[in-house]
Amino acid sequence: MARKNELDINQTNFAVALNEWFEDVKKLADISTADQLLITSAGAEVYKEALEEVTNRKHRTHYNRKVYGHMADSILLAKKNPDGQRDGTCTVGFDQYHALNAWHLNDGTKFIAGDHFITNTQENTAKTVLLAEKAAYTALIAKRGGSL
Repeated sequence: MARKNELDINQTNFAVALNEWFEDVKKLADISTADQLLITSAGAEVYKEALEEVTNRKHRTHYNRKVYGHMADSILLAKKNPDGQRDGTCTVGFDQYHALNAWHLNDGTKFIAGDHFITNTQENTAKTVLLAEKAAYTALIAKRGGSL
């Protein structure tokens, strides 16, 4: 009979420990939209800086564009999705005037050979963007008392 009681106690302790672990995981994994925005904006900032650098290097003209400015200076970071909803994501892109020009330069047209500067920047910065988002996520978890 003593053996059965020991199993019941061990099973109870295991169930309690498992429930405590699950509550800890739930607390760390439950990320609000504002917290998601902190994480994604860290990655978006890294990508924006890289896109500005590549656009300046490849497509900066010496013409003085008084009305709309240069394409490299028109890269925007919006803390919402492309539809304008605030769902914890960020969007990086060109303003409405330069977006079509950037698209033509990236993909090419009948008259312009595309150089794929946007596509290549996305691919080349993917790891750096994820590392920036991981650092922001790790800081958020540490602030909540957890660790990765």
